Amino acid sequence: MLKKKLHTLLFEPSTVAGVEMIVSSEGQSLFHLTILNRKNSVISLQSFEQDIKSIENLKQHLPDNLPISLVINGRDVQNEKVKSENNHKQIIRKILTNANEDEFYLQRLSVGDNNIIASIIRKQTLESIVQQFEKQNIPLVNISIGPFCIGALYPIIKEKGQDTFDFSVGGHQLTFHNHSIHDYKETADTNNGTMMNVSGKEMPQKLLIAFAGGFQQLSGTPISLNAPLVKVHRTQWQQKRLFRPLGYSILGLFLLLSFTNVSLFGYLNTEVKSLSRKVGNKQDQLLYLESLKEQLEIKKKFLQKAGWLKPSRTSFHAYRIARTIPKTIYLELLSVHPQIKDIQNTSKKVYRHETDKINIKGISRDTDAFNTWIEVIKNEKWVKKVVVEYYRERSRSINTEFSIQLFI
Repeated sequence: MLKKKLHTLLFEPSTVAGVEMIVSSEGQSLFHLTILNRKNSVISLQSFEQDIKSIENLKQHLPDNLPISLVINGRDVQNEKVKSENNHKQIIRKILTNANEDEFYLQRLSVGDNNIIASIIRKQTLESIVQQFEKQNIPLVNISIGPFCIGALYPIIKEKGQDTFDFSVGGHQLTFHNHSIHDYKETADTNNGTMMNVSGKEMPQKLLIAFAGGFQQLSGTPISLNAPLVKVHRTQWQQKRLFRPLGYSILGLFLLLSFTNVSLFGYLNTEVKSLSRKVGNKQDQLLYLESLKEQLEIKKKFLQKAGWLKPSRTSFHAYRIARTIPKTIYLELLSVHPQIKDIQNTSKKVYRHETDKINIKGISRDTDAFNTWIEVIKNEKWVKKVVVEYYRERSRSINTEFSIQLFI
């Protein structure tokens, strides 16, 4: 229990925006927005906006850095009830017989009797949508497709005395049975003008999917699209949430040290000028002056070698590498800006890093995929050179181990 509360405090948002993105048959996007807050285990609706016609306008309605739980519906999403299969490619073939299964992401919802409701979206389409949110600096913590997040609202929408009932919203009809979704079909959108009471506020019923998207995120049981891109964005947001206070502390310390260094530099500079006027024939004062200059130069070189004067792009490089890795390659080491061995012939240890290098080690199950991956990395604009240190069979294993260096 304590571990769960600590995880929620550190990694889960207390305020989130539930957004439904509806793509029309003409390719136009329409957004519904709800903003929810969780306080003392009570989730409440703070505000909402409907029929937002562009992501730029959506950005204007969002507080800075507010995480988004996105639900995608419309032309680019297909939902169908099928028999459950362990192989997701077989499920995709049941929906689109002649499709290339590798071009789609799959979301599954178990509905009993060994059945699932499968929802699919093209990988290229999802990546394009995510890029739109990235361009607007809108953080995404979850992405789901279809209206099935509505299942989290069963206590709100259930009909008294009914174990089985149909519920329609936004062109979707969901059949509930024994507290959960049992069936689905598309239907005419007939409840655009219907209002319902949510958290003491009157809200149009057509915003219910957006509300459910945010509600399921705050309740800790979100339906999520099984895509690496979703996990990467959630992890990035969690890291920012965790390290932002730490970053502010480090920044404050750095500013304090900078102010101290500036004051020290000003003092030393004044001393240098004073000694210069008095130096005359006093050799000891000349030696002292040279010593002060040498100390300033050493500090300056140390800051340059340590890389503290350059902006860090560690997360950028790690993300760009991660998104290129094929399924047949597993990484055992990803060292961005590796540390150079300590210099032993000095009185104090000096720690330096190779800021122009990235070391990668891992295991490959497919040589062709490995070679293709190397070419993909070489084509990255930020990569200057790729060196394969070795590519060899691992002892007592059918796998091949490798080690490469990227120069950036």
